[in-house]
Amino acid sequence: SPDRKLRDPIQNGAIDIHAHFGPDTYKRQWDAFEIARRAQEYGMRGLVLKSHWSETATLAELAHRYAAPEVEEFGGLVLNTTIGGINPMAVRAFAEIEGRRAKVVWMPTHDAQHEVTVLKQQRPFVRVSRDGALLPQVFDVLDLIKHYDLTLATGHVSPAEMLMIVAAAQE
Repeated sequence: SPDRKLRDPIQNGAIDIHAHFGPDTYKRQWDAFEIARRAQEYGMRGLVLKSHWSETATLAELAHRYAAPEVEEFGGLVLNTTIGGINPMAVRAFAEIEGRRAKVVWMPTHDAQHEVTVLKQQRPFVRVSRDGALLPQVFDVLDLIKHYDLTLATGHVSPAEMLMIVAAAQE
């Protein structure tokens, strides 16, 4: 069976912190309910559903209710252009979704200025800093992450920006 590797005892009690699912703009092997059922079948403790384009706390609550109630399903939010970039109101709404399954906030990934620039693409991007300083809304987002006890992920920002974000988060 192609899933034989997934039945390894190391899966017991594991948490997948980066579970992409379909339907998506990228081809994905399984939908969120299938992933949750597989996690439950393999004895995993939990998973964080991730989309580059929308919040997933809602879907995590539904997966918990209807697909795999023995698994701790959590949601994520990536601060890409579809969310409005570095958008504190999106973080607040995400954190307050019924079921309280919000867990991880990613700084921009595919739409990070660093990624768009490095790939020499001509499309909208999300900026987290200007002239070597973090934008004020980044600090607002970090405050909300702390307030709601969420997890910060640095996304695809530049190494210098990542270091500034982590230092600001530690403060």
